[in-house]
Amino acid sequence: MYFTFDQPIEAEFWMKGMLMPIDIIWIREGKVVGIDKNVPPPTAGQADDVLPLYPAPQPVSAVLELAAGEAERLQIDSSTLVLLQ
Repeated sequence: MYFTFDQPIEAEFWMKGMLMPIDIIWIREGKVVGIDKNVPPPTAGQADDVLPLYPAPQPVSAVLELAAGEAERLQIDSSTLVLLQ
């Protein structure tokens, strides 16, 4: 899933309703600025108010969620440029 913002924001994501682990790729102005790898889904019955938050390392203009392990498989790191079309 890909999220874009009109201007860079201090984003925080959580895993409410997720069924599988993901990689969260934080993007600012076309450059990867951070990756949270293999973020686990909530455990069954876990209350929303105790779900961990995953903050961006700095204000971001976009966030890309991939299946866990895809960032490594695609060799995405903090030097990766993202071509937006």
